[in-house]
Amino acid sequence: LDKKFRQLGFNKRQQMAATLSVIGRLVHPASENATREWAKNISGLEQLLNYSFKDISNNSLYRISDQILEHKTELENHLTQKENDIFNLKESLVFYDLTNTYFEGQASQNSKAQFGHSKEKRSDCRLITLGLIIDEQGFPKASKVMKGNQYEPHSLIEMIAELENKSVEDIKKSKHQKKDKTIIMDAGISTKDNLKMLKDYGYDYLCVARGKPLSDEKIEAAKLKKIRETKQNRIEVELFRDSEENVLYCRSF
Repeated sequence: LDKKFRQLGFNKRQQMAATLSVIGRLVHPASENATREWAKNISGLEQLLNYSFKDISNNSLYRISDQILEHKTELENHLTQKENDIFNLKESLVFYDLTNTYFEGQASQNSKAQFGHSKEKRSDCRLITLGLIIDEQGFPKASKVMKGNQYEPHSLIEMIAELENKSVEDIKKSKHQKKDKTIIMDAGISTKDNLKMLKDYGYDYLCVARGKPLSDEKIEAAKLKKIRETKQNRIEVELFRDSEENVLYCRSF
C-alpha cells in the first residue's frame, strides 16, 4: 500500500498516518485516540516502520481516514489486483452478503444512519449497512456502506457494479453477455426479480430457495443419495435439473 499511497499523492506524513490507520484496524481495532496511544506506547510499530508517531494527533487520524475513503475504489481495485497476482486467484465464485451495525449516539448529521432491522437487536439505535463481496478464498473484492434501512434485495445490482468496477448503467448495457462469475447469496437477497436480473446479465448463481421449489410428489426417499453420515446426523441429497435452473434438495436428520 505504501507505493499506492504515494501514487495517490499522499506525502510522507500522510503515508505513515494511513499505514497506522490500516494496521491499527487490523491488529488493534479501537478508536483514533486508542490507536494513537497504542502506536506510541504499546506497539513496536515505530521500530518496525522506522518512523516516530510521537507528534501524531487524533485529528490527523480522522483526516487520513477521510482521505483514504476518497480513494476507496482505487485502493480496493489495487488490492484485488495484487491479491490476484500473488495468489493466482480465479474468482469464479463470489459471495455477497449484507450486515449492519449501530451508532450509540444520535448520528443525526449522518444521512446514511437510519432506523431499521438491527441484526444486533438494537432497534433503539440508528444503523448503517455494509455490503461485502468476497471470493471463494475469502479475499474481499468490493465493499459498500449503505443506509441503515437498506432493503437487502435492492443492493445487488449496485454491488455487482462495484465488483466489476463499472457503473450500474454499464452493467445494464451488458445484458445477455455470459459472465465468468457465479454469484452466491442467501435467501434474503435471492428474490425472483434478482434471479431474473442475474440471468439477464449472464451470471450464474447459487442460493437458498425463498419458497418451496419442489412439490412433495417429486421427492422420492429411495432416490436420495447419502453424502454424509455421523453419529449425530445423516445428510441426503437429490439434484433436480430443468431448462431454467437446477434445484438441489437436501435432507438432514
